[in-house]
Amino acid sequence: MVEEPVWTIVGLALIVCVIAMIVSVVRLVAAERATATRRRRDDDLRSRVTSMLTSANDTGSLDTADLNLQNPDGDSALHLAYHEGRKAAISRLIALGADETLVNDEGFTPAEMADVAAVERLLKRAAACLDRGQWRDPDKARPLYQSLRQTPPHFYNPALVRFALRTTNHRNLVCLAVKVGHRESQKRLATLLEAHGTEEIATVYLNAGSRVLADAARRWAAANGYTIHTTPYGGTARWGVF
Repeated sequence: MVEEPVWTIVGLALIVCVIAMIVSVVRLVAAERATATRRRRDDDLRSRVTSMLTSANDTGSLDTADLNLQNPDGDSALHLAYHEGRKAAISRLIALGADETLVNDEGFTPAEMADVAAVERLLKRAAACLDRGQWRDPDKARPLYQSLRQTPPHFYNPALVRFALRTTNHRNLVCLAVKVGHRESQKRLATLLEAHGTEEIATVYLNAGSRVLADAARRWAAANGYTIHTTPYGGTARWGVF
């Protein structure tokens, strides 16, 4: 019986490892190229839809081929016009035949985007009434808080996400959303922690009285190298409590 030399077996193993590494690198490069291509396509779509809105607002020439073009969020120029309250652009786009029944990725028609924008403004005003999770002027804040409590989740949740993408004070927004306590918003808030998480926000989640948020905080802590210590803590925001 003839035995294969050890060096031959080792050499074959090395060849297999090198091939596997090459395949892995090729796949990684292909994935990166695909991601870059997708981003360029998304940026182009956003630019074309925004240009359509700008032209409609400035009474410039319009390429009607892009009239109902939708950006990566599913928003057409008419969606954006309603969201930004641009009455002249709304009238012109509709006159040119923009589709008023077109829905975006959140399921909203163009006209409904005005309602989403109204909730965003309400969130902004209410969040401005907070200072490190405490109301500056409870009497002023309470009507805003009650209005948010009464806002249907269908409008509240998308508005919460949109406002979160613009605000620089995520702690105030998080405290506000915890106080409002829309049950359907918990998953959105968990996603917000993943995107904009800080130790401070995670601590708010742990002590908010929401099991979903507490679990999200534990996942965030584990992923970011934090150890959770249980100590008496009053907290600045409780779920569904003014």
